[in-house]
Amino acid sequence: METGGSRARVSAALRGFCGTCSEGGSCHLHLSAAPDRTEVVTAQNDAGAKRGDTVELDLLGHAELRLSLLVWAVPLAGIVGGAVAGVLLAGLVGLAEDPAALGGAALGFGVSMLILRKLDRHAAANGRLLPHIVRIVDTAACPGRGKA
Repeated sequence: METGGSRARVSAALRGFCGTCSEGGSCHLHLSAAPDRTEVVTAQNDAGAKRGDTVELDLLGHAELRLSLLVWAVPLAGIVGGAVAGVLLAGLVGLAEDPAALGGAALGFGVSMLILRKLDRHAAANGRLLPHIVRIVDTAACPGRGKA
């Protein structure tokens, strides 16, 4: 873990939703996210953790819901909006509706990705959607857990 100001870069094990899944033994995602794989995460250091501390991370409030909504709704709106715009413009330009809808959907998807990229940079700058270090974990009380 590296700290700097109010943020820290934490090495986190990739476990998450796979831990309780009944398909764990045969799932490609589970097999690729072996327990020894880690990901480096930038988090708000609310607990004042220092290098070498083992910490607990959490997304506060409804951050998971907001992130899911952004990741799914923005591209979907871009695809649907682009397809509708393509059909409406097809009549004005004299194109067939199906290719115009497909082209509009592709363009709408591309625009939605640019919007998501801008939102991601904004969220990273203000830190509202970052995970938070909620506490420092006593590793002596948790056998099998290493240092972050």
